[in-house]
Amino acid sequence: MTENNEKFIFHTSGSTGEPKTIIKSKDCLLSESRDLAKFFAFSPDTIFVSTVSEEFMYGTTFTVMLPKVLGCKIDSERVVYPEDIKNYKKFVFVSTPSFLEKLAKYNYTFKHKPEMIISAGAKLDDEIFKYFEKHSKGVTEIYGSTEAGIIAYRKS
Repeated sequence: MTENNEKFIFHTSGSTGEPKTIIKSKDCLLSESRDLAKFFAFSPDTIFVSTVSEEFMYGTTFTVMLPKVLGCKIDSERVVYPEDIKNYKKFVFVSTPSFLEKLAKYNYTFKHKPEMIISAGAKLDDEIFKYFEKHSKGVTEIYGSTEAGIIAYRKS
């Protein structure tokens, strides 16, 4: 992601063909985040922790824009390994299905249950979804694309 004249440039993965460049305005991203803030009403003392780079639309939306709109804190150190997850008492964990699958495979449990686990990029296996329902206060799976934005969700 680069910011240029209040525009953000994203690149799709090319999973449905050739990778594409998608340009979104800062106002568009703020508008989307304000809509999401109505759904995700976290208090300002909540910390957003992420395994997702802000170079991707999902990362920008859920680890930069949404926390800012909500007035929440952001852990600026991206989680790469499970041992990178800090011992926060009140946090949202933003991740991908592949990272969550690895956590579940090794029976990872958080020291404190996340307020929410937010996942996007692919559908979570139902067993993985159920695993994290037990180890968090809620799980939300986001469906959409860089081009279309968020179009649906599954929530526990």
